[in-house]
Amino acid sequence: MIVNVINNTGAAVSTRESTDSRGALTIDVLIDSIETAMAQRATRPGTTLNRALVAAANPLRAR
Repeated sequence: MIVNVINNTGAAVSTRESTDSRGALTIDVLIDSIETAMAQRATRPGTTLNRALVAAANPLRAR
């Protein structure tokens, strides 16, 4: 398997390779600017991501 990561943004990119218990190869590619943007959206009240995280943390309960 060949995986090419082409970074045209100038953002920091890191990769991590691992094998699970069944022998399947997992390759994680982390592009730092995306992670930063997601973290900002997660903490900004009213954004779609923030509302989804709040809903997941506080599931509706039957009355």
